Amino acid sequence: MGNNDKTRVDLPVLVMTRPEASAQRFVAGLPRKIQESARIIYSPLIDICGTSPQIDVDRCSGAVFTSANGVRHGPKGHGRAALCVGQMTASLAADRGWDVRQVALTADSLIDEMNQSLAGPLVHFSGRYHRGDVAERLTALGLETSRVTVYEQLPRPLTAEADHALAGETSVLLPLFSPRTAKHFAEQVRALNKVIAVFMSPAVAQMGVGLGFAERHVLARPTAQLMRQTVERLVIENSLP
Repeated sequence: MGNNDKTRVDLPVLVMTRPEASAQRFVAGLPRKIQESARIIYSPLIDICGTSPQIDVDRCSGAVFTSANGVRHGPKGHGRAALCVGQMTASLAADRGWDVRQVALTADSLIDEMNQSLAGPLVHFSGRYHRGDVAERLTALGLETSRVTVYEQLPRPLTAEADHALAGETSVLLPLFSPRTAKHFAEQVRALNKVIAVFMSPAVAQMGVGLGFAERHVLARPTAQLMRQTVERLVIENSLP
């Protein structure tokens, strides 16, 4: 499992702070050579827990999903319309019976490109902590939208292994996917002079301002594919002798 003459301890470290299942899926999507060229540490900073609300889906004509977790913990669609942020969110929504009418990269672009043929009322199925005032903004544009909390984002501390790696002398690659995770990370860390941060978007990067990273990379587009490509490139660069 080593790379050239390096031991696993000497390899660049990839610290995954996403919820466990999401982190595992992300790593599984990396090429095998990349998985073997880094020491991977899982340290979820957020636990996702469904709230099991009582939802009368018959009272809405469609839904808004700004995260895959909103789909997982929300109701089935039974052919109703759905507006989605992200291709994974859209794919999950389609699998759960929603008729996906619009897919956007961000909540802002979803609103800017709103499908004018849709009629309300819609429901935004979201987490307890959410950004962008999606329901309020859609309603202001004439598409009546309410919001229902279908999952909680519960904070967790860094693991001892991750904390040790972040303060060590080996390069650490740190992809950060959400503003809340980045904020929670920023509240726990110390010296980061060997840490290379990759932010999913400018909103995520804003939460890491002033932390003293060795390098900061902000994705041009907030997609999982581009995050994987960026992590792959950085693992290769930091695996060179």
